Amino acid sequence: MTHPTVAELLQQYPQCNAVFAAICDQNGILRGKRYPLAAIDKVFDGQSRLPLSLCNVDIWGNSIASPLPEFLAGDRDGNCVWTGRSPLPTSWLDSQSLLVPLSLCDDSGEPFLGDPRHVCLLYT
Repeated sequence: MTHPTVAELLQQYPQCNAVFAAICDQNGILRGKRYPLAAIDKVFDGQSRLPLSLCNVDIWGNSIASPLPEFLAGDRDGNCVWTGRSPLPTSWLDSQSLLVPLSLCDDSGEPFLGDPRHVCLLYT
């Protein structure tokens, strides 16, 4: 799957200077990291990592009890995988950013079933 280049994104969104790489938690809240626009290839190519526990928090961002064994062994990071959706301009952040939707996988590349995106795909 090919992704847009920094030059293409700047042509389409000249005001943008950052990328918000985010997953969606179980409550529908976006959680992630902000990168400079120049680092967008890192996001598209799966070189971004986030804690697996980000999917399993309450609406205030506090960890909730989980029966998943991943959380019993500590708070490990998972690989963030680009969903293939085009970057979207944000209107709710202080700086002009592009949202890049991601999903979480474990280190072997298997979908992390704590990520609601993967659970929804299993049952559709």
